[in-house]
Amino acid sequence: MFRELLIALKTYQFPFLWVLAFSLVLVRFVDVSPALARIHGFLVRRGFSVNHDLDREITRLEIVRIATGLVLCHRTLLTLLYMPWSATSGLEWMTAGGVMVLAIAFTAGFFTPVAGLALFLVMQPFDRFLRTNTLGTDVLQMILLILAFVPAGTALSLDAVLRSRRGRAGRILESLYARFGVPTIERISVLRFLALLSYGMLCIYSVLFHLTDPAWMQGYANALLLSSSYLSRHYEVFREVFTEFPGLGLRLAHATLIGMMLWEALLLPLVFLHRLTRALVVIWGILFFCVSLMLLQLGWLAYYEFIFWAALFWQARWLNAGDRAGVKLLYDDRCNLCDRTVRFLSRVDLFRVIRFHPLSRSRALLEQHGIDTNEALRDLYGIDEANGRFYKGYALYTMLSARLLLLVPAWPVLVAGRLAGLGPAIYSWIAQRRIRMFGVCELPAPLPSRDPILPKRGSDDPARAGRLFAALCVSYGIFLVIFTARLPHIESIPPLSYVNKHMKRYFKEAYETVGLAPINVFNAADLRMSEVFLVMERRDEEGEWDLLPFTGLHGQRLDWHESDRVYFGNSLAFRRRGRDNTCLHDWQLTLIRERIAINEHRSEVTDGIYRLRYFRQPLPDTNALLQYQFTYPGIEQTCEVEYDAGTDQVTRIDRLPAQAPVDGQPGAR
Repeated sequence: MFRELLIALKTYQFPFLWVLAFSLVLVRFVDVSPALARIHGFLVRRGFSVNHDLDREITRLEIVRIATGLVLCHRTLLTLLYMPWSATSGLEWMTAGGVMVLAIAFTAGFFTPVAGLALFLVMQPFDRFLRTNTLGTDVLQMILLILAFVPAGTALSLDAVLRSRRGRAGRILESLYARFGVPTIERISVLRFLALLSYGMLCIYSVLFHLTDPAWMQGYANALLLSSSYLSRHYEVFREVFTEFPGLGLRLAHATLIGMMLWEALLLPLVFLHRLTRALVVIWGILFFCVSLMLLQLGWLAYYEFIFWAALFWQARWLNAGDRAGVKLLYDDRCNLCDRTVRFLSRVDLFRVIRFHPLSRSRALLEQHGIDTNEALRDLYGIDEANGRFYKGYALYTMLSARLLLLVPAWPVLVAGRLAGLGPAIYSWIAQRRIRMFGVCELPAPLPSRDPILPKRGSDDPARAGRLFAALCVSYGIFLVIFTARLPHIESIPPLSYVNKHMKRYFKEAYETVGLAPINVFNAADLRMSEVFLVMERRDEEGEWDLLPFTGLHGQRLDWHESDRVYFGNSLAFRRRGRDNTCLHDWQLTLIRERIAINEHRSEVTDGIYRLRYFRQPLPDTNALLQYQFTYPGIEQTCEVEYDAGTDQVTRIDRLPAQAPVDGQPGAR
């Protein structure tokens, strides 16, 4: 086990760290800041960096950090829950537990720069060691590339609370943040660009890789993908649609495949060409992520991609960029209920949408907008700074729920309450009795601060603090050149083929640390993964067979696949290698024993008898697909064995059903 972990570290992190060390030495003698400033200037001119308010940009990235941490915590928890317990898995448990601790710290914002940098460095080798390394991990690396080197954690974090108290922990954190450097718009802009470049190069790799794949070049890959019982959530629906309406369904699948390849190939130039082409990239990406989430089964990839898209392109809605969505809120500063309401709104108003105006000091503002003082004492009033329109009472709360990000979940509830007439009635009843119910106050407390706490520039050498960021950019440039030289169809060019041979020896896959990843999905092997599948059942005390929630009777994934450890570490390995009719290869026993260990650990049973049934369902005929005809062949059982987990004995059963039952449940009896 330890040797496997060491190999994973040698593959990813050891080469990355010595390239980073070389870059740290280089930036001591070569000033790269002018080049980075020019990159930022280009990004501003092309409209990629439009939010120039540092406080809002930092808060935006803090939300991205929290969302990333929550997804990573959930994913790691499922890895732990579905990890088999055995004498050899202790190091795996420790590794996954370490990731969980870092993910929790990162989410809560506790020593955030350390947690973020540690996750950035260990996720690739740890995922490979745990057999959970996926395309989602590569997208996570792109997100961490931004957050770890901003650094995140200066707002909406435990670090911000501790630093504001100026105790011993606050002083330690102050020194820590200073060594990572002060967040700036320029730094954030360049990091977003590097992350986008990684995603764009991943897409280019995908397109070049699929140029030699007949399923992609002839246009039927999407049809096989959507009708696959292993890859599609709603394969039955798509099989029925393609069967009943083959002309329309298959042509639409072909058209979307062409659109996807064009989007991947042109993503980078379209982002910088014009704001309309950038909007096209963003919208197509969101639609693609929605398809990945709702129709396909790709693990946590879609969740990471949504967060990644937010880190790159979320620059307007709810951010109050340029103070163009501000609201002036007039409130009675002698009313306890109003004071509590204002404090609550202040805390959830992350992007300073609201400007609070107590009535005792806002007479001129009331007169300017023609608002009666007595009316203002009875209701909260909000004035839209963009158009001068004012809202009051229940309508104000409905409007604010649409403007404040954290209150968006309440917006449909408030709208429903308004349509039903119940919401305004309840609000009016409370408003008329607020003084009697909550009392008055003479000296309301000041509103809480909502600004990020940036490290003091004088607390450390600014040049030294920015050296890590500069070295990262130089290292990224080195890895970008190496990765470009390894692109499909480019790596075979004679000069590059010789160089690649030696670069692979020394650099290995270190470029994946910055998200530059070779993508190899939905290829011919993946599209055939539904052809042969294994159904596992355990005999209960009454002699009946209970289906393990691993693979269903049509080859579909069951509940255990919610864990990447089960999906990518076990199930995928079996499906990609086991596409022949041979019954129970030796290499399959390791995967089968792991599934049994998971079942016995989760159900608290030991040494059971298991039935393993192999089924085969060929793909639709390729020539028929090219003629826009679709017929999915039936399922046949090809093999059956019984496995005794106590004695590790395998018994071959040669009695097979003559044909699948009429109801389509193959081999059920």
